[in-house]
Amino acid sequence: MQVLPDYLRSRGVPFHVIEQDTYRVVKRLIPSGRTMCSLCSRMRRGALYRYAAEHGISKIALGHHRDDIVETLFLNLFHGGRLKAMAPKFRSDDGRHVVIRPLAYIAERDIARYARARAFRSSPASCAVRSPTCSARPSSACSRPGSANSLAAPNRSSPRCATWSPRSWPTGA
Repeated sequence: MQVLPDYLRSRGVPFHVIEQDTYRVVKRLIPSGRTMCSLCSRMRRGALYRYAAEHGISKIALGHHRDDIVETLFLNLFHGGRLKAMAPKFRSDDGRHVVIRPLAYIAERDIARYARARAFRSSPASCAVRSPTCSARPSSACSRPGSANSLAAPNRSSPRCATWSPRSWPTGA
């Protein structure tokens, strides 16, 4: 868990780690067998908003990449019955914060390739449900691994799917 703090310290970047036990709260509130991701992410985002407000910070950058956004689209579609994804930029409900996702158009594999090229150390997953059991044996409490596998299938059978991006859309006739 010290990978990112060590890296930031080595670069002289000021930071603060927000400690919060969301897992216990989510486990208590979400019925057994239901997906916990949505409530957990809202609680973690709420902690960021609270910290930002207390410290006069108006802009928040999140690390979601293209695969996260597409997975969320499918989770919402198949588990929530809504066609909704995460926006690359939005204003918080109370209007006090602008939230950006600078990696929104970058595929996870490209980020991993860049990290390997730069010899960045890997940081363990912070999700108590996904790590280590959920990614190895997806449980009903965590639906992301199943979504990720669904997204990977077209990429294996049609490599051109992996290169899709809004910038690849035709611009005219």
